[in-house]
Parts: sequence; C-alpha cells; structure tokens
Amino acid sequence: MSEGDQTYGIEGFIHRNGGQSCGELRSGHGGSVSHDMSAPSEASDLISRSLACIGWTVVQAEKRSGVGRNRISRWLSGQAPYPPFVQWLTDLAKWHQDWPRPLARPLVHTTNRPPMKGREFHRILLVIGCSERVAVLRMGHNRARFRAALAQGGSLTTQESLWLRYLELGHLTYPSPVASSNFFN
Repeated sequence: MSEGDQTYGIEGFIHRNGGQSCGELRSGHGGSVSHDMSAPSEASDLISRSLACIGWTVVQAEKRSGVGRNRISRWLSGQAPYPPFVQWLTDLAKWHQDWPRPLARPLVHTTNRPPMKGREFHRILLVIGCSERVAVLRMGHNRARFRAALAQGGSLTTQESLWLRYLELGHLTYPSPVASSNFFN
C-alpha cells in the first residue's frame, strides 16, 4: 500500500455525527427540544379566519396593508400581532361576512346609478383587493362567459353591482392602519 492510499480506521477520524456509532445518540440529545405543538394564539387564529373570510392570501394582505408578508406570517404562527392590524382585518372580515355573495341578502336599490360595466367592475376589484376569479366565482358565473359579456359591452346585474359597491364602501370605510415606519421596517 502506497503512502497516498492510506486508509484510516474508524478510530482514526471523527465523523461529523460527533463520533457516535451508527444509531447511538449524543449525550443530552433532545434535552432542549420539545415536540409538543403549542396551540395557535387567539390572535393568529383570528387573522387566519379573517383572511379566509375576505378571500385574501398573505401576499394580498401585504399589498393592502403595507405590512410585510414575513411579519404577517410570523403573526399567523403565533407571534404577538400589531393590534390595529388585527382590528382592521376583523372589521373588513365582518363586512365581508355579512355580504359573502351578491344574493346572500337582497339589497335595496336606493341609488340611481346604473348597473356597472367592465371598467367600474375592475376598478372596484382593485379597491377591495379581490381577484376577478374570486369575484366571478362568488357571483356564480362562468369566468370566460362573464369576460366575454363584459367585453361586448354587457353589464352586471343590479344586485351584483350593489354588492360590489357595498364591499367597496367597506374598504373605503376601513382603510389600512397607519403605523410608524419603525414598527414595520
């Protein structure tokens, strides 16, 4: 055997596993690790339910609130959240919970505004932070046919128009919380 072909026995070096034999645990292994999952905090559960009710993802909540998605994710995983953010989100969720779809409750037509067409529909979607897919699904339409009808100059029904205007009013009534830049940076 040449000098370059030296082989070392198991006793000749310490493996990165700390030198234990296969299957042997280090002394004190797992002493500080707990495998018990703590229950999510009430606030993180409230944030999660509110996002689901509104139909937002964490990314959409980030865009609407100005709070980073990593911070919102930490709040969802149990870290203490910023109370005005939770209040804002629950206020919007209550608004959406009362009106989950256009035919949930009859809306009284108290305005002389005509049913909305495509341009106003998409403007309101931007205000409420809702995707076209979700809005059309909640209205019970086929998305391709809905798009084609709007492209040909069609309009939403009076009930659908009132529903979307009502949701817009909720988002204008409850603007995202203004926080100091120190908190969110």
